[in-house]
Amino acid sequence: RGVDAARAALREALGAFERVAPPDAPLYVGYDDHTRVFANDALFHVLAGRPLAHRRHDLLPGVVTTEAWQRELAADLERVPVIVLGRGTYHAEAALDAQAGSPWLDRELQRRYRLVAELPDYFIAVRRDLEPTPSESPGPR
Repeated sequence: RGVDAARAALREALGAFERVAPPDAPLYVGYDDHTRVFANDALFHVLAGRPLAHRRHDLLPGVVTTEAWQRELAADLERVPVIVLGRGTYHAEAALDAQAGSPWLDRELQRRYRLVAELPDYFIAVRRDLEPTPSESPGPR
């Protein structure tokens, strides 16, 4: 896959995020599968220009895959209205070589957030307890 395709996918995901995220809301960018992590997506954070949702922006294998770290992150995500999850297939070959960790965070994110955009490389999700954005609101009755 070429640089132009990766750039277009990132641009599309940034646009989808901006359409649903409140101004200046902190940002968490993770993966749809936190049991096996190979690298993080720091570029998304930089381009979005949002404050970090967690004190550590690096998703290191062997750290983010532990339940203790995942619970710490989940506590920080209490204040995060919108999250971005990269598809686990982004680093599939390398991640498959990693030892599987805890699925706790993935289950917790599914419980707390609902998908609002499913893109080729990313998912955008908003907290279930927030009101829908105007584009999601039902039309006139």
